[in-house]
Parts: sequence; structure tokens; C-alpha cells
Amino acid sequence: MAQPQQTGVGLTLAPHAPSGALKVTHLDPEGPAARGGLIQPGDVLFDVDDTSVVGLGGVQVRTLILGPPGSPVTLGFRRQNGKLFYVRVQRAQPKGAPPPTQQQQQQQQQ
Repeated sequence: MAQPQQTGVGLTLAPHAPSGALKVTHLDPEGPAARGGLIQPGDVLFDVDDTSVVGLGGVQVRTLILGPPGSPVTLGFRRQNGKLFYVRVQRAQPKGAPPPTQQQQQQQQQ
């Protein structure tokens, strides 16, 4: 049985050593996270859908963020000034992204 396509929100994250969390290093300008206008490079991700991601690796966090296109995900961030905020974002395939290759589709079916 084929699994539904998994999409994200257009964030690039990197380890943030002081907090043990992941920091936003880039937003895809066409992605849903950038379109909302609230998330900025330098924001530290600490929560995905009420699950703390502090201490988790990038692969684990990616798994939490990915989901079916159009489905919502709530992300919690800490700004460099210490302010905490949450953003609800709808997952989407980035505009201009190529469709999955046949090999990717087969991997998703496994």
C-alpha cells in the first residue's frame, strides 16, 4: 500500500549548541513557513505539535515536521530576544519543486 506523499514547511535547520535544539538557518521563500512572515533565520525550534525537540537530532525532528500536504503542524520557537511563540503552518510541496522521481515514489511505498 502506498504511503501518502510527505511534505514539510520549507525550513532549513542546524544544531544550536547552547540550547540543544535546532536553529532556523534558511527559509524557502516559496515555502509555507516564509509565507506566514513570522519565522526568521536565527529562531530556535523547541517544539513540534506539543512534542519537545530539544536534544533530538535533525532526522528525528524532520520526521515530526513532515506530513501529508495541506495538513497543519504547530511549531514552537524561541527568538534571539528570548520571546517564545508558536506558529501553525500548513505543510505544502514547495512551488517549483520537481515531482517525486519513480525511485522516490517506490521508497515511499516501502
